Amino acid sequence: MTTLEIIRKTKAAWGSVRDGDAAAKNHILTAMADSLTAHTTEILQCNALDMDAAKERIPEVMLDRLRLDEGRIAAMADGIRATVKLPDHTGRILSEFHHANGMTIYKKQVPLGLVAIIYESRPNVTSDAAALAIKSGNVCVLRSGREAIRTSTRAEREAWIREARYNLFKLRSDQVTIDLLTDSGTGSMSDRQWAAMMTGDESYAGASSYFRLKETIESIFGMPYFLPTHQGRAAENVIFSALLKAGDIVPGNSHFDTTKGHIEFRRCHAVDCTIDDAADTQKELPFKGEMDIAKLEKLLRENPREKVPCVVLTITNNTAGGQPVSMRNIRETAEVCRRYGVPLLLDSARFAENAYFIKTREEGYADKTIKEIVREIYTYADIMTISAKKDGVVNMGGFVAMRSEELYRQAMTFSIMFEGYVTYGGMSGRDMDALAVGLDENTEYEQLDARIRQVKLLGDLLDEYGVPYQRPAGGHAIFVDAKKVLPNLPKEQFIAQTLAVELYLEAGIRGVEIGSILADRDPDTHENRYPRLELLRLAIPRRVYSDNHIRVIAAACRNIYERRAEITTGYRITFEAPILRHFTVELDKI
Repeated sequence: MTTLEIIRKTKAAWGSVRDGDAAAKNHILTAMADSLTAHTTEILQCNALDMDAAKERIPEVMLDRLRLDEGRIAAMADGIRATVKLPDHTGRILSEFHHANGMTIYKKQVPLGLVAIIYESRPNVTSDAAALAIKSGNVCVLRSGREAIRTSTRAEREAWIREARYNLFKLRSDQVTIDLLTDSGTGSMSDRQWAAMMTGDESYAGASSYFRLKETIESIFGMPYFLPTHQGRAAENVIFSALLKAGDIVPGNSHFDTTKGHIEFRRCHAVDCTIDDAADTQKELPFKGEMDIAKLEKLLRENPREKVPCVVLTITNNTAGGQPVSMRNIRETAEVCRRYGVPLLLDSARFAENAYFIKTREEGYADKTIKEIVREIYTYADIMTISAKKDGVVNMGGFVAMRSEELYRQAMTFSIMFEGYVTYGGMSGRDMDALAVGLDENTEYEQLDARIRQVKLLGDLLDEYGVPYQRPAGGHAIFVDAKKVLPNLPKEQFIAQTLAVELYLEAGIRGVEIGSILADRDPDTHENRYPRLELLRLAIPRRVYSDNHIRVIAAACRNIYERRAEITTGYRITFEAPILRHFTVELDKI
């Protein structure tokens, strides 16, 4: 972006700063100061790179001005907080004159508007100038010397994403500013979970950690048999190896990528029985992820029982935009399954999140605890799979659980083949202990409410900016409607992926495409599948980001939406794997 373009965009934003009251401006300044303090380590790392690069180019006295340490960063933050305490003179009347004709003329203090400052490479000038400009109701463009530029620039991000072949999975973590690739609990376990890891029993067979997890699963889900796995897709691999044979049909409310991958890998057919309303992103429904009972019953009626090994109900429905399923729909789905003699499998990565929405949105459940709701949900299920990184909030883990001893014995063989012995599977003892605690903690209302409110904040901000997303806001992510954000892009150029790349270029934010790349190719025709929804998922990790990070995400989405008319070309595939291609796909810019 040229300097002139930057100035024009900054000037356009002046109205919101000018009209902000003193409290709003002080809130922004306080957040700036807190962010400086919170990111001291990262700032010092970037400053060290600046110092190394500048040593041969500028004199020692200038190097000292560029140099940062913890004390100087603290002083910058204190300077901003001191600005908060200053009186707000915006709109102050300096004098007045009463004319003979009755007119009163006031001399009033008003902001300048846009202030542009070019200055030497002194980091404190950046914070001081920005704080004073905001306090006085102005916007500012700040241009320091090139020595202070080591934080991620758009040019750097353009080079990084090009090297990653426009696949955000292939970026290094240190090339990402805010990582919304997944809401997994990786890196965010609680103190109780870390403590539990210290007591992990690593016995090869019959570890006490296994039995603690077994007791927890029975208590929360009511499932008497379970097999630990290293993650959710491993649980799918184990259970589908026991259940599926070539030619089978597996209906679901909307199959997620790995679920569909495991089904189609076995030469079976994954059929979505999603409610039609899920395709209308702007329609407000409390339970938009539901199974279409009529579609399900039609499929079961028209196909032999032996061709349908199970029905998969995903809670919450990730592919449909992170939307929940009501208890009524779970019950009705179970009734249809039992009438036709087909087991019901609950894909349960976000089971607690779904229970939260039942409690807050479905009549008759407001006074029930999350654990009570969860227990009722699983009375309707025969089998469950879970990626425990989500609502289990662990670094690694998952499991498959079931009511049938016969099925357990069948699945046990595949667990031993693919994962490990039946009492550890793909998990260590310490992982099982951490998961037992995580399942207990995350089935408490307060835990869920804190993070779901953060997702709602992002939705509220996008509403304010007019950015369309799958409504209502879900519990773990916001799914931006890429078709509406990028209306000039043909579907063959991968709309959601294009939006994902644009968001990374805009602000270093990594999201994930839930669209045509994820939908993969039809296994029979090998043609690209183009789903009705092209979504960019912004998954909010647990216990990681502050509300200020959420505001940055929303602002970045707004900026892209404002320039949506300029984005007219997307990407083409240059390499793809035969299944689950989105993880490793390589693309070129058109």
